[in-house]
Amino acid sequence: MGAMRGRGRRFAGIRQRWMLTGFGIYFVTLLLGVAAYAIAASNYYQSNLQVNLEGRAVGTANMFNKFVINNYDQYLLSAARFAREFDDTDRLELQFLSQSGRIVISTAGFTTGLFVDTPDVAAAIATREVASWIGVNHDTGETVLAVSAPLLFAGREIVGVIRYVSSLQNVRTHLLTTTGQVLLIGLAILILVGISNWIYFGTIVRPINQITSITERIAGGRYGVQITKRRDDEIGRLIDSINNMSSEIRSSERMKSDFMATVSHELRTPLTAISGWSETLLVSEGADRGETLRGLRIIRGESDRLTRMVENLLDFTRMEGGRLTLSIAAADLRAELEDVLYLMGDSMAREGIRLEYEPGEGAELPVPCDIERIKQVFLNLLDNAQKHGSDGGRVVVAMGEMPGGDEVWIRVSDYGIGIPPDELPHVKLKFYKGSGAGRGSGIGLAMCEEIINMHGGRLEIHSISGAGTTASFYLPREG
Repeated sequence: MGAMRGRGRRFAGIRQRWMLTGFGIYFVTLLLGVAAYAIAASNYYQSNLQVNLEGRAVGTANMFNKFVINNYDQYLLSAARFAREFDDTDRLELQFLSQSGRIVISTAGFTTGLFVDTPDVAAAIATREVASWIGVNHDTGETVLAVSAPLLFAGREIVGVIRYVSSLQNVRTHLLTTTGQVLLIGLAILILVGISNWIYFGTIVRPINQITSITERIAGGRYGVQITKRRDDEIGRLIDSINNMSSEIRSSERMKSDFMATVSHELRTPLTAISGWSETLLVSEGADRGETLRGLRIIRGESDRLTRMVENLLDFTRMEGGRLTLSIAAADLRAELEDVLYLMGDSMAREGIRLEYEPGEGAELPVPCDIERIKQVFLNLLDNAQKHGSDGGRVVVAMGEMPGGDEVWIRVSDYGIGIPPDELPHVKLKFYKGSGAGRGSGIGLAMCEEIINMHGGRLEIHSISGAGTTASFYLPREG
């Protein structure tokens, strides 16, 4: 239950981080987008309104200047008539000003008689060009846009100013409305994105929960359990890797268990023989010399075998820890091989196996190697041939050199039961023992290959089921 609560906290943390990062970024981006839209829209609406009013003011002023104004009185009459016919009073206030800036006619009525001192009026009178101003109307407190254009008599004398005034409150109300609509649309999209991401997030979290549960079971010793794969994506490939790992761990653990059982048996066998013959020799005071020598030979042979096993185990632990080292020196491989054959000859003979040696041509020159490690390889290959090839009645050892003399090869062949084709690719793996394996720890060939690889050589195993097995290794002349 504690583990489940821990997982819940972890995945809650993932969701919180996603909300604070992914969803938070979406939300901030939406706010920034809406703010940018509001600013851009405000500028657009104001600039568009200003351009429209300036165009309208210039057009009206031109009409008055060309066709209406002949004197100040006519200007007032025409202005009054134009104001009465003005049909945009709901959006705009139309004002006619005197040269001094006093409002003489206004569609709003209540502003008539007031003096206007805003920059647009002063600029229109001073420059005789249309001018604009955005500011606060002191009488109403509203923010307004005012556009003023001069009215000229005979194209020279200013008789007044035509002025359009628009409250920006309507623009801002429209802007707030559209901005609110954009914000609502953005929030709706954000909610949809959040829901879709939440669903998508669930498709990730659920497999992670499952993977976590299975890996905890594997860590607890339930090797071989498998995770159900639902999709062929990155998580699916992760599940494949974990399933393969689980199967490999189960296989490795099974091989290690078999290895421990085999090693225990292998150690017990020579120890039993040594102990048994020792007791026999101790209690047999009148045993003949032949019987005594036989017992001593068995004790010596089993002791040698036990020593080799212990050395192999020690070297295997060094190999596993990356501490297996070599001491390279020039060595006479032929002489060393013949010494090992002499040592193994009696042991094979006692089991009814004929050991044959084919020295071949070449390979007389010294080879740079760690001779003690290479002798381990000799002994392991001969021991395997003795164990698994005894049915064939003979073991053939050959030696020679490759054409060109750049490599020396040693070959050990037996004529026993051979190795099934489906097992052959695995025989050099650590702890592997085939279906037809007799005694053996399952580390001999793995260690042989490691030693030969460290010399820059290679180990090859060829076998025909029911006809025997040949193990060959090659060592380079140059170390």
